[in-house]
Amino acid sequence: MTIGVDIDEVLFPLLPAVIEFHNERYGTSFKIEDFHHYRWWDVFGISREEAVREYHDFWREGRAEQIHPIEGAVEAIGVLSEKESVVAVSLRQNEYENRTRDVLRKYFGSNISDVYLCNHFSSSGERKNKADVCADIGVRLLIDDFLEIARDCSDRGIRFLLFGDYEWNQSKSLPTGVERAKNWREVLEKINDTRHK
Repeated sequence: MTIGVDIDEVLFPLLPAVIEFHNERYGTSFKIEDFHHYRWWDVFGISREEAVREYHDFWREGRAEQIHPIEGAVEAIGVLSEKESVVAVSLRQNEYENRTRDVLRKYFGSNISDVYLCNHFSSSGERKNKADVCADIGVRLLIDDFLEIARDCSDRGIRFLLFGDYEWNQSKSLPTGVERAKNWREVLEKINDTRHK
């Protein structure tokens, strides 16, 4: 089985670092609890274009490479890669592919066998639907924090673990084939449960 894993907020806590960057720049005091959705520009009270520019400044200043993995991620990916092929599938931009591969290699070694970027919020290149990418490369299970992507994957018959207990991914009900996993320990438990059924 090929397992897909998102990068931001699943392997690495990107948003807290972006919030810190924004607060430093503008003297604001936003917290991750303020993000009831993942549209940063709405929460920050700026335009989408300004938010995209700020995100690229964040990368240009090397802040993305300073983020350490989420607790339990390195160990869990190591366990999963012993029996499955694990690939990273992210909305990140193509222009950051090499840097993304470098940081994944730094922390996860060869346990993540490939990286697929969907190029959202980029000024150039084709934007891809993550569920389509997963279907094309044979991902049978995706671990991701985005509820909208969970719905897309459910429509394509791709099993989905909705990662994290984040404000932006709360829902009273989940689509067919979607389960919640609050942390990497729960991810491993749910995958092990499936293997033994």
